[in-house]
Parts: sequence; C-alpha cells; structure tokens
Amino acid sequence: LSDHGYEGDRLWYVSPQGQRTFLRVVNGVAPDGRDPDATSFVPKAIEQATGWGFNGLGYGVDVAGWLPRAEAMPAVMTLSLDKWQGGLTQGVFDAWYGPSVAKACESLAGSLKDAKQVAGVLWEAQPVPSPRALLLAFAALRADSLSKKKLVSFIRDQCRGDLKQLQARMPSMRSFDDLAARTVWDQYELIDADAELFARQAYAAYGGRVQQEVHDRFPNFLNLGPLLDPGMPVAVIQALAAYVDVLTFAVWSPDGRLPRRYLEDVYEKTGKPVLVLEFGARLVAAGAASPNAGGAVRTPEGQARAYHRGALGASALPFVVGCGWTGWKDTPTDGWGLLDGAAAPREPLVKAAREVNALLETKHKELTALPEAAELYQSDRFAMPRPTQGIGRLPAGYTVDGDLSEWPANALYLHGCRLENDLDEWSLASVRVGWNEKGLALGVEVQDDAVELTDPRVFWQDADRIEVFLDGSARRGDGYTPATLHLALLPRGGGPDGRGALAVAVHHEGDGLKGTVTGWDQVLVASNLAKVLAADNGAGPLRSRAKLAAPAWTVEVLIPWALVQASPRAEARVGFNLLVHRQGGAREDGMYWAILRGESGLDHPSTWGDLVLREAGDAAEAPPPPAAPVAGK
Repeated sequence: LSDHGYEGDRLWYVSPQGQRTFLRVVNGVAPDGRDPDATSFVPKAIEQATGWGFNGLGYGVDVAGWLPRAEAMPAVMTLSLDKWQGGLTQGVFDAWYGPSVAKACESLAGSLKDAKQVAGVLWEAQPVPSPRALLLAFAALRADSLSKKKLVSFIRDQCRGDLKQLQARMPSMRSFDDLAARTVWDQYELIDADAELFARQAYAAYGGRVQQEVHDRFPNFLNLGPLLDPGMPVAVIQALAAYVDVLTFAVWSPDGRLPRRYLEDVYEKTGKPVLVLEFGARLVAAGAASPNAGGAVRTPEGQARAYHRGALGASALPFVVGCGWTGWKDTPTDGWGLLDGAAAPREPLVKAAREVNALLETKHKELTALPEAAELYQSDRFAMPRPTQGIGRLPAGYTVDGDLSEWPANALYLHGCRLENDLDEWSLASVRVGWNEKGLALGVEVQDDAVELTDPRVFWQDADRIEVFLDGSARRGDGYTPATLHLALLPRGGGPDGRGALAVAVHHEGDGLKGTVTGWDQVLVASNLAKVLAADNGAGPLRSRAKLAAPAWTVEVLIPWALVQASPRAEARVGFNLLVHRQGGAREDGMYWAILRGESGLDHPSTWGDLVLREAGDAAEAPPPPAAPVAGK
C-alpha cells in the first residue's frame, strides 16, 4: 500500500437519522415456504441481525414484512428492472425501455409508500460479467429491435462500412445484413475491443434513462445504480458513474480477498463512493460437483474467514461506504446463509460477523491502511516474501518409480505450500523434495478421484499436472537463462499406452531449449497410474478423464543438475517454485510454493523461492489431510 497511504478524509454512509456510519448489511432477508409464520420472520431477523452487528438489510428483503419495522433498520430497495423486461441486457435503446423503467419505479414507490428508512435504490441485482457478455446479449435480440440495430450500426462504423474488415472480425458473416439476421455471433476475433467500446455507449444510455426516473420517484434516497462486476473495465464504469450516487459491486473471489487496486482505480477515475453490496463464500457439502467453484468453501470456518477478509478489507478502503454478506438463510441449492437450512445460526460465521462488525467503524476511521494487507487484498497477497527451505539428502539406493513409500517418513516434506483457495484449512497434495549427486528429486501425492488429460502435445495446460521451476545459477534474475528450467509433469499421457508419466520441457526466451519438448527423456519421471488407473473404456490414452481406483495420484521426478548448470555441494542454493494443478471441469484447485506475482510471475525467476542443499533438511511435517473426501468430479 505504499502508493496509497490513504491520508485525509474517509467517505461514510449517512443513515436516514443523520448518523455517519459504515454500512453493514445482509442480503436476502425474506421468508419462504419453510417459514410457517411469515409475519414474525422479519422482526426476528432484524433482532438477530442487530445482535450480530449489522445495521442494514441489503437487497432481496421482504418489503411488506419490513415496512412495519422500517425504523429499526434501513434497507436497500431494488427496482428489479428485469422483471419489467427493462434490464440492461434486454436492450436499452428501444422505445419501450423508458416506460418499462417508469413502471418499475412506480411499482416500487407504491410499495414503499411514505417509508423514509431506505438505504438506497438498486437498479437491478444481476451484474453483467463482462462487455463481451453484454455485446452477445444484444446480438441475440430480434433483428427489428432498435437495440440490435444500434449494435449492428456500431459494428458497421467500427469496420468503416468495409465488408473485408467485418470478415476479418467474423469470417462467417457475408454482409452487414447478416449481422442483423443472426442471433449468435461466433468466431468473433476482435470481440473484446469492440465490446468495451459498445458497453460504454450502452451503459451511458442505460444510466441516462434510469437516473431521471429514480431521481423523480426517490429524490431523498441514494441512487446505487446497478450491481456491477469487478471485472468490468474501468472505462465502462466511467460511462455509468455520472448517473449514480454510489458505485455498487458484487465481489466474489475464490479466496475472499477484495480487488483493492481495481477499486482504487475506479474511485480515482470516477470520484464516486463504492458499496461492496455482495461478498461472501458459498458453503458446499463434501462430494458436491464443484466444491471450489465461484468462491465456495468446504467448511463453516472457511465462510468465517471469508467474512473477516471481505468486511475488514472493505472498511479499510477510505472510499468504500459499506459491505454486505450475500445471504441470510441457506436455500436447498445454495449455502450462503448466516442461518443454515433449518434456520439455526451457523456459529463460526455468526461469531466472525459479530466480532468483525464491531471493528469496522474504528477501522474505517484509521488514516493508514491495515498492516495485514496481504491477508485482505488480492494484489497485496503477491507481496509476501520469497520462501527458503533447507532440503536433505536422499537415502542411498533411491529410485524413481512413482512409489513414494521409500521416502523417509515425516521427513523431506516441502513446507509452506499454499492453496489458491486458502479459506479452508486443508491440503490437496503433499510434496517431498530431496537431492543426491545425480539431481534434485520431487515426490508429489495429489488427492483426487480422476485424472484429466487432453492431448498433451497441445493442451498440457488443461491437464492434471505438476509444474516445476528451477534456477541453478543463484543469480535470480528477472529473465530466463540457460540455467533456468520450466517442467510440466503429467501423471498420465506417456509411455506406449499413455498410462505412464510424461515430462514436458516448456521453452521460454533465453533458456537453453530450442523449443518446447513433449516427452522429454532427460529427466526421470514416473507416476503410480499404471497400478491404479481404472479401465479407459476403449477411449485410449487421450481420453479426457480417467477414473482412479485409488484416492490419489503421484508424480515422482529426478532432475539432473546438468540441466540447470548446477553442481551439488553443501549450502548450494537453487531457485525453485512448484505449482500443483488439480483439474475437474467446473472445479479447479491449485497449490503453489512461491507465490506468483501477477500474470507475469512465471517469467520472473527473481520471484521464485530458494532451496538450500544440506545433509539434513529443515524439519517439516506432512500437510494436513483434506477436509473431506474428494468426490463428484
């Protein structure tokens, strides 16, 4: 945070009573079929939420149930434009759009009557994930809609009316009329650049049409605009910012950390306060199909850690005026709630909310950023120091065969490995590392029930794999040299039947390779899959998924010192990093040793850690077991 000391004023939410506060809300407070007495639902919920340190209700509240208790706690009201076919993705340039917005505003105003305790008016609660998604939604509209015609006209202008430029973008299009006729635009080469420019126009038109209605109907309420995705380019947010009082975001991340630099950029470019109305982590039971997708966790303790990170991180940003947890009570399909499906408080999450909420006012008043920035923010996580570990000598007679039982018990483990999704205390893999006169050895065991593999000659990036990075020079520069090496090790895809391990030497500019080499025989690599792999059902070695008859797969490798121009000697240092990729369709897990500094981290050996060769390595215990059986892949 050296470039953002945050000296000066903070922005605050001012309640309807005139109190300056940091807004702490919970979303979705409404009864359902499981609540036999709907009339008592909201009063009880407000009582519980107040006891847990919340001072507002987010969107999705039961308006009828809230109105009699409105003085107790302000709530965010939602226009629900999509209900009236007036959502952004339905097209904002058509003649019907304005009346649709007016109808939504009229309906909400009628429901609220004379209520004064409104925290703000949200336009709609389904954030558009990207300009690309917005453009494709407009492309899917009818050819006679003005919004579709507006998009086609925009593309024509981008192409300057030149059919060749259109076909350079979309080779399958035969004319500009073809653009209007088709509702699916595929093979779009320049979609991202075009979509961002179009999204600016769409958001400006959208803002202009909704702003006036909101101002006329709700002149004393904050205009919160639509719920935004933090992946939206800042230039698009700028196009909307002039039409709202507050920029409102839904921020779900795999590890619960907030995108600090993105939000700072938004504020610097727009000057608008930010409300993080949606953050949280979904609890998924063990065995679910995608337990780590979409910011999900395996344990209530993981949810509690997500609350700590999200709320505390939001309060430390001077331009953020509040934050909101995603859900009040679990539904049959989602586990976002402070209450479980039986309406019982989820104790770890409730405890975290109670304790953290009590700190947010104080934290927001501080004039400098929090010292635990690496814990709270995505970009600051990359500021952790490079790890160093002493590694011990391998036992005599060591062989590479994929069987890790010959490694010393409770010794030679690589410690300090971190999960990309580290909200839960668990491990997906154990890593052993040692050395002898021949080379550096690794033994990795990954908890899994299947092995993913497409064609390794092309798509090794999409396979279950281990990636190893070595620098034998001890110079630790920013670029690759003949002393550096990047290996991808696959448990499957090698050998005559594809059941053996496979080594890929990945070429980078400046290294000692002439190009990427698949099936590299200069390293010894083995896996256990020849023993545990179930039948491939005749699909052959490149079948995308193979079920395992065992709960884990292993990769073992010995990398000769000569490949990184190093020689084994006491206290010699070797630059090192390791990544474990466990694939699985919607669920993908990752683990690393030296954290990657942004997207270019792999290409900077200076960010890797150090292994120090010793007779006996630093003490390191085996990692904790998985929190629950791996299943449902």
